[in-house]
Amino acid sequence: MKTNRRTFMEKLAAVGAAIGLVSWPISSAAENQESKMLVHQVYFWLKDPQDQVAHQSLKAGLKKLLTVSTIESGHIGVPASTEARDVVDNSYSFSYNVRFKNMEDHDSYQGDPIHLEFIETCATLWDKVQVYDYNLV
Repeated sequence: MKTNRRTFMEKLAAVGAAIGLVSWPISSAAENQESKMLVHQVYFWLKDPQDQVAHQSLKAGLKKLLTVSTIESGHIGVPASTEARDVVDNSYSFSYNVRFKNMEDHDSYQGDPIHLEFIETCATLWDKVQVYDYNLV
């Protein structure tokens, strides 16, 4: 059977689509950035990690912070007692992870009165805060 260029290209496109190499429609990076779910990951280091009152106060503040209406989902954590390895940093006191539908919801969260109150009332408790924001792919 003789194969012409058009038949070859059609078969190549079909195989590429079947194994995920071709994705239609192709959108711009800016469009993808706006539509993707955003994760806001925050680590807190208490000034005095042994201070149980500070520990409970920050935990309560984080729980209240989870009530901001633009948050899709979220949770609070403390370091796990996993095996010590060079790549594991368990020096933080709390981990706070929330997801937003999009950048707009994240930006609204930043100015939400509950978030602003959290910063005002709890900032004296921590020595360091590290934030990692990323879009899900």
